[in-house]
Amino acid sequence: MNRFQTALNAFLSHIQGLGLGYNDDRIKPDTFGHSEGRAYVRVFRCYHGDPSNRSAFCFIRLVDGAILKPDGWKRPAKHARGSIYDPSSWGCVSRYGIASLR
Repeated sequence: MNRFQTALNAFLSHIQGLGLGYNDDRIKPDTFGHSEGRAYVRVFRCYHGDPSNRSAFCFIRLVDGAILKPDGWKRPAKHARGSIYDPSSWGCVSRYGIASLR
């Protein structure tokens, strides 16, 4: 496994561990998946574990591992919020999504 894939798996484990979704036994928690394009990896959130009910959670730039806020389903916002290679920058991720720039 290459360095990017290792860092991506660690980042996905981190956001899955945030406990997104409901703490009710009757409703499944939110899950995450990803799909790789030419320039970015789209990380999407499946609400209540339902793959037909999903939204873009963030984008990861392939060349440098930058974490980008989504600007819709198909494209990321311009400026990086963190990096999958630097766990100390993962504070840009919360249960509500990726932080906005101030």
